[in-house]
Amino acid sequence: MIGNILLLLNIVGALIQACPSGWTAHGERCYFFSVVVGSWADAGSYCRNFRGKLAEPRDSIDVVFLDGEVRDKHVTQGEYYLGGADFFVEGEWEWASSFDSITNSHWGPGEPNDHYGREDCLALTLSGFWNDVPCNTSLPFVCEIENDYSQGTIG
Repeated sequence: MIGNILLLLNIVGALIQACPSGWTAHGERCYFFSVVVGSWADAGSYCRNFRGKLAEPRDSIDVVFLDGEVRDKHVTQGEYYLGGADFFVEGEWEWASSFDSITNSHWGPGEPNDHYGREDCLALTLSGFWNDVPCNTSLPFVCEIENDYSQGTIG
């Protein structure tokens, strides 16, 4: 009897695992911190392969979480792509998945500066600030997917 209960608990625990293996849970989302590098477009394609998108931190809590994860666990380079860009109108930053304006930004000092007129993609620096970078720069990236079990309810 006890053995059956333990088996059932293991099965239920596996079924309600918050995020896929290799992903990190935070609130209603799961995040993947890449070790491979690519352009911003390649990074977005990689995330879409997991039915996700490049990370779109919507508030300072998300930014602090991502910054801490990058600095504490996943450092391979100085910047990681996020899901923002200003492709359509220079200086008007939007989330790529929805075209919503980015209203809660965490730009570093003097950023965004569109250096040489070629910086249209958003990156998170190791200092926790955002930087605009050329979209063809090879950088690691952060993907996000919805965490289906973040509400703590079952069936």
